Amino acid sequence: MAIQIQNLSTLLVKSTAGPQFDIQPQWFMVQRKIISEVYPDFPNPDIFRIYLYLCKHFDQKDRKFKRSKEAICIDLNYANMNPGATRLMNYPPEVTAALTWLEDNEFIVRTNTSKHQPFQCEILPVPDFLQSSNRFIGMKNMAYEWFSLKNNNLGYIMAPRQAFDDSILKSSPSVRKTWTDRKLKTLLLLYAHTWLEYFGGIDPEMVSIESNGMLRLSKWFCCSLKSSEKEIGSVINWFIANGLLKPVECYFVKGIYYGDTGRCQSPAQQYDVKIVLRPYYLIQHKIESKLMKRKKGRMIL
Repeated sequence: MAIQIQNLSTLLVKSTAGPQFDIQPQWFMVQRKIISEVYPDFPNPDIFRIYLYLCKHFDQKDRKFKRSKEAICIDLNYANMNPGATRLMNYPPEVTAALTWLEDNEFIVRTNTSKHQPFQCEILPVPDFLQSSNRFIGMKNMAYEWFSLKNNNLGYIMAPRQAFDDSILKSSPSVRKTWTDRKLKTLLLLYAHTWLEYFGGIDPEMVSIESNGMLRLSKWFCCSLKSSEKEIGSVINWFIANGLLKPVECYFVKGIYYGDTGRCQSPAQQYDVKIVLRPYYLIQHKIESKLMKRKKGRMIL
C-alpha cells in the first residue's frame, strides 16, 4: 500500500534555504523492545508518558532520576501549584499509580530509603515479557547504561531531548488528542532507524518516498507499531506536514549514503537517487562521528 504525499516538490529540502535542521547536543535513551509486536503496550497513556519522562530526565552519570514526584505532576500537567504554596498538598492518583506499576513490574527501582523521603528512582533495563504467564521478568545484574545494553545485544533508541519536549507528554486532552501514543511510538521507532552515516536519515527500507510522491512503508515497521500501513502512513504524513520530518533527495553508492543532491556533485561511480526522510531534530555527536565528518560537507544541515 502506498500513500500520496501532496506537493512533494515544495517540501524537498533546498540547499539555498539556510539552516534546515536543529542540531541537539542532548539526547536520551529508550530501549527498543518496548515497541514490538510481541511486547505489550503499557496499560494506559499515563504510564507510557511518565516512563518516557523518566527516561528523558535520567542522569546516566549519577544513575539517578533527578526530578521530584512533584515535578512530574507539574511538568506533565497533572497538577498546578496553588498561589503562595511551596509544595503540592496531594499527588494525583494517576501519577502514583503509574510509578507503582513501573516499580512493581521492574522498569524502575525506588532508591529512597524511606517512604517519608522525597521520591527517587533508578531506571532499570526493560524487563522481558513472558507471554505464557502474561508477566514481566526483570533483568537482573545489569545496569541501564548504553554500553551494558550494547554488550548484551539489547537495542536502544537514541532520541534528541527536544524532539520529545515535556509539552508533548502532558496529560491535557488537547495534547493527547494531537500527540497520541501511536505518534509518540512512531517517532521513537523512526529514530531507531535513523542512521545518517549509512542512509542520510531514516533507512529507506523502513520508510521511503518515490519520485512521484508515493510514501511506502515496511510492513515489519508497521507490525512493530501494531498498526496498519494506512494508520502509520497518516502519522508520517502529519510529521512531514508539521516539519518534524523533511524529505531530502540523496545520492547512494552501493546502497550507502553519499550526499544530498542539492549539496554536492553526483558521484563518479554508479549511483542511485533516493528521497530520504531526515528528522528535523538531529543528535550532534552523531553528526560529529568519524564517518560523518567525511560526509558532513555533502549534507544539507
